[in-house]
Formats: sequence, structure tokens, C-alpha cells
Amino acid sequence: QPASMGTFSEQANLSPLPVPALADTLKLYLETVAPLLSEAELAETRAKVDDFARGDGPKLQALLEERAKAVRPQDGPTVVLDTNHPDGSNYPNTHWLENWWETLAYQSDRLPIAVNVNCFQSHFKSTPCDKPLERTAWSIKAYLDGKRLLAEGKVPAERAGKAVLCSAQYLRIFSTTRIPGEQVDELRTYSNSKHICVERSGHWYFIDHAELLSPSQLLQHLKLIKADAAARPRGPGVAALTGIDRTKWAKAREQLMRADLANVRTLELIESAITHFVLSEASPSTPDEAQALGQCGGGADIWFDKSGTNIAFENGVLITNIEHSAADAVVPGRLMVYVDDFVQKNAPELGVPKGAFFP
Repeated sequence: QPASMGTFSEQANLSPLPVPALADTLKLYLETVAPLLSEAELAETRAKVDDFARGDGPKLQALLEERAKAVRPQDGPTVVLDTNHPDGSNYPNTHWLENWWETLAYQSDRLPIAVNVNCFQSHFKSTPCDKPLERTAWSIKAYLDGKRLLAEGKVPAERAGKAVLCSAQYLRIFSTTRIPGEQVDELRTYSNSKHICVERSGHWYFIDHAELLSPSQLLQHLKLIKADAAARPRGPGVAALTGIDRTKWAKAREQLMRADLANVRTLELIESAITHFVLSEASPSTPDEAQALGQCGGGADIWFDKSGTNIAFENGVLITNIEHSAADAVVPGRLMVYVDDFVQKNAPELGVPKGAFFP
């Protein structure tokens, strides 16, 4: 496609996020709290707002406006492999509110993220498939082809009518993981990651340079993984820890790393992967059951911190679980649609049969 239509081609032309005028902010605040207060409380609040407007308000407003001038869309990264931010912890940082919003609304929240933050998206209209591993192999190929398109800047920028939207969040849908902290979490993007993770029965497997493999080669890897997992006792299900209170998970993660150097390397491989695929042993028989499993899995198979975990069920149903703080839902949602379209186009027998619905 023409360079003018590229993913980041319009970043430099985006308008900065405006800072509301102080008077407008105070007016909106009073309108918001009014239904919650008695007449006496509202009168007291109005007096305090008036004092703020005459006192510290203008000084703080000036500082906010200075901050806004220093953080603009064009100052954020515009390439996937951004050497200035090797761990991704401080970007996109494209507007004055972003860092505060991510920190206060998401990363500092201590509630479990499995049901309080994460979301999911169904693939192939939640239809089963008589060749489930083949569908999974083709979905991996599609997912990584989407990554290639993004790296080449060929994913068109999102639009709202004629207005172009910021594309910076696309840099965090691959190779990104939410790292737990005792007080605040951190989003980390491993820009140089070259592997994907596959989970089966509590065991984790790694496929290097999966983007170089054909669907048939990927299928052979998946068959070997299933056979290997079947020959072992069920794994410890460490992924369950990613679904508990964030502070407890941060402390448990530290204990895991102190206990054994091998744990450090394993955590690094899991957290730095481009994406995860779970070869689930479940076979959901209804859309409701599939979606419940898509949200929470089996409780110990989804690494909820991962920006994208694709759950491939035994009957071929595929659902992607998404850690939402890394990006608004529409961003990974476009990738999920691309995966379905890619499979439907290149392996239609594995896509959605015409007129098919979940039985």
C-alpha cells in the first residue's frame, strides 16, 4: 500500500490531547458531585472550589499545560523495534494523561486482572473444527503474519470517520507482558523477541523463529508438544498465580526466581514471548461455555499478564484472552479479525463453513 497510508504515517500530524480549561473542569466537577451531596455539602464544596479557582488552581493548570506541551503524539515511537525503549516500560507516552491513566487506572490496581481487566475475543464464530491442530497451526501463521505487516508499517492507521487515530498502542500487542510489582505493575515490551510459547497440561514449550515455519511445520511442532505433555505428569500450573492479587503474585514471582536460576530463565521465556498459544484439553459445547473458558481458562493455563493468549480447544474452537491495559480492545481486535480472514482465505476448510453456527 502507499506509504501515505502506513501505520505510523500520520503520527506527526495528530493533534495533541487538549487540556480542558480550568473553569470547565471545575464546572464539570460540581455537576458530577451534585447528585451525591446534600445541599449543605454542595454549598461547602462550591466554596472550596471557589477557593481553589482563586488560589492553587491557576498554578496547577499552568503546570498541566506545560506537561501537555512536552508530550505529543509525534514524540512517541513509530516503529515496532524501537531501540530507545528496549523494555517498553515508558512508551507510547504520546499524551499528557497517558502515563497517569495507565498507572492509576491499571498498573497500581491490586485486584486480580483475570476478571477485572482482561477481556477475550472469539474466533471463527466460535465454531468447532474437525482438524483442530491444523486450525491452530494456521492461526499461529496468521498471527505472525499480522506481526510482519505491523513491522513493515502496512497496517492502516485506525480512523474515526475522517479523523486518524494514534497508532502507538499497536506497538504493545506483540511481545508485551504486564510484570507484577508489590505496589505498581509495569508493562514491558520485548522488542527483540523471536519465539512463541505453547502451553499444554501445565507444561510450557517454546518455538523459536516460528514465523519462518510453514503451517505444516508448525503442525508437527504442535503434535510433538501434545505427545510430550501426554507422557508427563501434569505440570504445576504456575500460570494460576497470574490470576491472583497483584501484590501476592509479585511476591510469589520473586520467590520463584530466588528458588532456582532455571525459574528465572523460564519466566523470561514466558514473559518475553511474542504470543502464547494454549492447547486446552477442554471441548466447549456451547458459545457460553467457550466464552467462560476464554475469560478464565482452566484456571492454571492462561498467563493472564500476557498481552495476547490464544486458547485452542480440543474441538477446534479458538478464543484469544487479552490483557487490556496494554491497548484498547479495538487494537488487538483488528489483529484477531485478520487471523480469521487469513485462515479463511488460505485454508477455507479450517475456517467457518458457510452458514455454520455453533451446535
